[in-house]
Amino acid sequence: MKLFSIKKNNKFYSFKKNITKYWKYVDAPFVQPVLTSNGTMGNASFACSGTASDSRFNCYNAFDGANTGAYEVWITQGTLPAQLIFYNPKPIKVSKLRIENPKYWQQNYASKNGAVYGSDSNGNWTLITNYTNSVIDHNSSWEINMSSNTAYYKYYRITITSANTDWWGFGEVHITATSQDVIEATPNDYDFTTQEDVYFASTQGV
Repeated sequence: MKLFSIKKNNKFYSFKKNITKYWKYVDAPFVQPVLTSNGTMGNASFACSGTASDSRFNCYNAFDGANTGAYEVWITQGTLPAQLIFYNPKPIKVSKLRIENPKYWQQNYASKNGAVYGSDSNGNWTLITNYTNSVIDHNSSWEINMSSNTAYYKYYRITITSANTDWWGFGEVHITATSQDVIEATPNDYDFTTQEDVYFASTQGV
C-alpha cells in the first residue's frame, strides 16, 4: 500500500485506502402504520388514495385501526371498477390482505370480485392476483391470499370490479407483509457491494 499525506476536513491524514464493503438483504416483518389522514403518495410515510363517496369516507378510514363508527370506513359508490391504493416508502412484499366489511352499515357493502396489483411508481401496474369474495356479513372479514407474490412494491392497488349493491367499501384493511432491511455481510455471502475510502490519521504531522 502506497503511503502519502492528504488533507480532509482540515485534518491531515497519512493513509487512504479504498475498501470493498459487502451487504445482504434480509426480510423483516412489516409493521402496519395507523393513518389519521390520507397522507401524500410518494412522500416519506405510509399513505393511501381512493375515490370516496364524500370526505367522511376517505381512504385512511380503512387503515385507522377502527371499524365501529359510521364514518370509520372507506365507502364509495358510482361506476365500477373502484380502487383503493396504499403506499409505503420502503418496498414491501405483501402475502395476505384481510378485509373487514363495514360494521356499522348493516347493508351488504362487501366487494364480490376484483384484483390486486403492485407497482414501484404508481403506474405500470403488475397483476398479482384476482379475488372472489362471498363473505357479505357486516360483522365478518375475508382474506385475499397473495402468497404467490414474490416481488417488493411501494404501491398496491386493490380494485373492486363487482359488488352486491351500488355502494361498496372496506371497514379495515390488514396487511401481512415483509420489508427488506440491509445488513453488513461477508465476501462469502452477500447481495451487493459498495466502495468506501478509509482514512488513517497521522501521528507524525506533515
